[in-house]
Order: sequence, then C-alpha cells, then structure tokens
Amino acid sequence: MKHRVSSRRGLRIIIGALLATVVALVFVIQAALSTAGDGSTSTVDNYLSVNASGDASQFAQHPDNGWMTGQTNATWEAWIYPTRNGGRQGIFSKEANFILGIDSGQLWTAFFNGVWYDNVYADAPVQLNSWQHVAFIKAGTTVKIYLNGREVVNRSSAAPPVLNSESNPLTLGRRTNGEYFSGGLDEMRIWTSDRSSSIASSMHSKVAGSSSGLAGYWDFNEPSGTTVYDRTAGSLSRNLTLQNSPTRLDVKQVSSAPGGDTVITFPRTYLSGVGGWTPPSNATNFRALVVAGGGGGAGRHAGGGGAGGLREGSVSLSNQAYPVTVGSGGIGSPLLANNTNPSRNTQKGGDSSAFGVLSLG
Repeated sequence: MKHRVSSRRGLRIIIGALLATVVALVFVIQAALSTAGDGSTSTVDNYLSVNASGDASQFAQHPDNGWMTGQTNATWEAWIYPTRNGGRQGIFSKEANFILGIDSGQLWTAFFNGVWYDNVYADAPVQLNSWQHVAFIKAGTTVKIYLNGREVVNRSSAAPPVLNSESNPLTLGRRTNGEYFSGGLDEMRIWTSDRSSSIASSMHSKVAGSSSGLAGYWDFNEPSGTTVYDRTAGSLSRNLTLQNSPTRLDVKQVSSAPGGDTVITFPRTYLSGVGGWTPPSNATNFRALVVAGGGGGAGRHAGGGGAGGLREGSVSLSNQAYPVTVGSGGIGSPLLANNTNPSRNTQKGGDSSAFGVLSLG
C-alpha cells in the first residue's frame, strides 16, 4: 500500500500493520524521557526482547515462596512477538504447577498437582514476527485460551481443582528445563480470577495496580537495569530480575521515507506508562492513516477474510499522551477435524483508532 509523501520534510506515523500515518509539517524526533526512575510514568512503551539472537538463557524471574498456591481461578495474559518456530517455549512457568506457552506453533498449557493433567492446545496458530495478545485462564478445572481477545480453547477437566503447593520460582520467557521463548514479551499480568469477560477490552489499555484480583503486573517500561518492577499496589509487589541480559526495546518503529519525511510505525496498541504516544513538542500538524484488522478466513473450502477498513485524515496534536489502539486481524474458522471449540466462527478484525480517526474492522 502506498502512502502520500509530503513535499515538505515531515513526520509520519504508522499504527499497526499500517495503522496510522502521520506527517508533521515540522519534525524533530526527540528522546522521550520517563519522569520516574522505575518507568511507571514513561512516555515510551518498552517490551522485553529475549533470546532473539538464538540464545537460550535470557528470561525474567522471581524467587517464589508458594505464591498462587491453592488458587481455584487464575488468568495469565501477555502481548507476545514470537520469532522462532518449532519446539516448546515457556511464556509463564512455575515448575510442578503450571507451564503456559507455545508448543510447535500452537498455544499450549500443562498443569500439575500430584499428576500432570492433559496438555491443551489451541487450534489457532500463533503468527511469527507479529504482535498478538494471549491469555491463559484456569476456571476451576476448565482451561480456556484466548488469542487476540477471542476464545480459541475451552476444555473441561484439564486443570486441577486448585493450583499446586510448591516453592519453585516464577519464570517469564523460559521454563526451568530450558524450554525458552524467543522474541518479544510485554504487558505480562497474572490475576487470581477468571478474566474471560474482560480480556478483549483490557488488552488494549493499562490497568490500575489496585485492580481487584491483580496479583502481578510487569510492563518492562523501566529505562534500564536488571529490575522489572511489579506495578501492582501494596506491600506484596513481586519485582522480577532479568537474567543474562535481555534487552528492552521500544514498540514503535522509526524509519525514513522519500522526501525527507520520518515514519513512525505502531505495530500494536501503544501502552507507555502514561497510556499512549506523546508527539514531539515541536510538531503539531499531522496526516493520519488508520487501518483496521482484516477479517479471518473460513474453513477448508471457503475464501480468505476481507481487508480491514482504512481511514486517512489530517489531525492537529499537542504535546500530550494520545491513545493508539491497533486492531488485530480476525481469527479464521478452524478445520472441523482440528476444532477444539466447535462454536467458534470466523471473526472480524478489530477496530483501530488514533488521534480521533477510527477505522472499523
């Protein structure tokens, strides 16, 4: 898809696969600085890049003392950007309790309490080199898996009635046996409740540290250092320690276009500490292109999904945080033979919005 290039040097912004193109009449990209050393009010949305260069040793961890023991309900959620196909990759793990991640390209869960319960697999594969939101939910003995806010698995008798009692560390981005995740991780949250009804809405926003049932919340927005601060409120915050030097990177991407314009691309919803993107202070007038997520394809003999909507418009912005929401593509209807959730139909793409410009999926 082509974008108009201003004849004057300017700033472009692209949100999503193509989500918003913004051209400023005057531009200078300035470093965005956090006003708090722990990154809680950062104007940059960092993510954690682990094992991206073929390493197998980078992860984040908290030494546990029985946290989550005895929980009947729980939710684990994150934005992920997988870069490796094949094998098992731990996203959330606590040995002899729960392993939540990817197995050969499919979202996967395994729970333990005296015995290992059946492995549960999603019928919708994860996409390499693309941001997607995942959620794993334990509701009693039922396991549910969500991809981009849509339920793709609902399996009964797949988890123990309560989480196991043990004292193994909580590990993000790797299982202790070396089953490591490769790629990007962000907005990782653990809840002591079934969040099925909230996943689709809350995945595109920050959540308050005092939210009911929030047990752990790590956004990786610290400017540097080996400590990842838990954003939950209260005295039981569980800060993580980075192991073997994974890196923090900005979600947005900056490049140049013909004519001297600077292009900023947002491949997914931008969740800085202040909740959005803050334009440079000396840029005020922009042109925005906003593209929504496309629809999912149908089964074996049906066609592919339709393209997402596209809107373009000029906007005037000030030096404040603006929400940038990137709609994900719709999930296709699974082949009947592989379908673990027969009620799931082909789904439309998500809506995208930025700077008052809305594009419908």
